[in-house]
Amino acid sequence: MLGLYLACSFVMLFTYTGQIGEANAYMGMQPWDMPFAGYVVFAIGLPIMAWMAYRAHGRPADFFILFYGTITLTSFLVLHPITGPLTAGETGVGVVILLLPLLMVELFRVIIPAIRIKGLLPGKWVEYALVVALLSVIAMSAAHQPASAGFGLDVSYDRRLEGRDIFTAGSFLAYGLAMAMNGVSPYLGFRAGLYMRPLLLTGALAAVVFFYWLLGVKAPLLYVVAAFGLGVLVRRNLLSQVKYYFLGALLVLGLGVAIEWVMFDGYSAIADYFFRRLFTVQAEVQAYYVRFLMDGKSVPWSWLYGSFDPDFSAAYYVGEHYLGNPETNANTNTFLYELAAKGFLGYVFAIVFVPMLLVLFERLYQSSRNPSYLFLGFIYGLLVVEQAYTVALVSSGVGFLFVFTMLESGFAKDAAASHSKTS
Repeated sequence: MLGLYLACSFVMLFTYTGQIGEANAYMGMQPWDMPFAGYVVFAIGLPIMAWMAYRAHGRPADFFILFYGTITLTSFLVLHPITGPLTAGETGVGVVILLLPLLMVELFRVIIPAIRIKGLLPGKWVEYALVVALLSVIAMSAAHQPASAGFGLDVSYDRRLEGRDIFTAGSFLAYGLAMAMNGVSPYLGFRAGLYMRPLLLTGALAAVVFFYWLLGVKAPLLYVVAAFGLGVLVRRNLLSQVKYYFLGALLVLGLGVAIEWVMFDGYSAIADYFFRRLFTVQAEVQAYYVRFLMDGKSVPWSWLYGSFDPDFSAAYYVGEHYLGNPETNANTNTFLYELAAKGFLGYVFAIVFVPMLLVLFERLYQSSRNPSYLFLGFIYGLLVVEQAYTVALVSSGVGFLFVFTMLESGFAKDAAASHSKTS
């Protein structure tokens, strides 16, 4: 496992130094130059990450360990110098902030006891209800389509900006769209893979194509495809191997980058659209957040509680003062964001709530054997990599799906019957 993480670290660095860094120098990305302290922290942090991934066997919280640990922690360990070398203190503080949530998962696995909740609704009813909800959101949002709606890739960002004005934050339809894109569509994709239902997969894919047409968003397609793959792994009882599939896929994509460089004269779309977005931008923004924590600030701010200034937004502050654009909403993982926005109190609440909820999913899965809890751990673990944990829970529909999952019945009985036959 350590060898796999070393190889993935090399791929992150390989794509940055070979293309991404130079192509994005206008955005402030600098040549990679790791200071000695960075090598020390890397030598300590990567084996810890590999140890935790080695112990991941496909439980709901294991997805958080894989996604957050690989995308967030490992990218920081490898690429934090791309904004300019951090000091030893900044590097150490950054790694401790990012590593604690992973260790808290292990703590809650020890202290949270078994939990049992009896479901009431057949699984088909749950699917029907969610399909109706998805179709309702599509119909209502289509009636308010942006003038720029379409499939043009070059104007996808324009559609997104126009959509923000039409579907204003906090409105009923904005919540519905976020839940449909980030929660319900991937959930249906998961069920399609779990029960081999091509029609359900077709519907989920058609929904994300519509959302791309409407708002230019691309991530929901990745969520649906990944959730379908998760369902297939659960169906085939291969979930314990998910860590190898995930890390292996990153290495295959790294090979794809090298092939594209040979074929297209040094340019790779995989590096540009995948590695840059998933790892390089993650590391860059995280490094800026660490600098924000350690630098002097132009607003009243406290390590204990952050800032009470109603006009202060950590994401826009970092966008303006470090990325050079006051319109940039520089989101990062939920834990760094909470520390920057609400200080130590906000950070502590986040590193308690997120691991506790993920382990709660595990305990409920152990008692009910409902595979939907696996999906909840998967999608929540993925979303908190770049969203506030409250946004991922409420706005992205994880809480909504959690309620339906608790109401779903029949899995414990089926599991008991299967165990009896095996015995």
